[in-house]
Amino acid sequence: SAANKWCGLGDVQDDKHEDAWFNATDKCCREHAACSNVIGPGENKYGLQNYGAFPA
Repeated sequence: SAANKWCGLGDVQDDKHEDAWFNATDKCCREHAACSNVIGPGENKYGLQNYGAFPA
């Protein structure tokens, strides 16, 4: 949606500099999306289990 581009499962941005309506929220999600060290939904990594529906 135009409200955010980086939050939720996957992302819909066309350009890493593209703005959305909720820029502060998107900035946080963009930083999280850029992290390569994540634990996907249902994954167990580094002795941690992600029971959620979104990457952690």
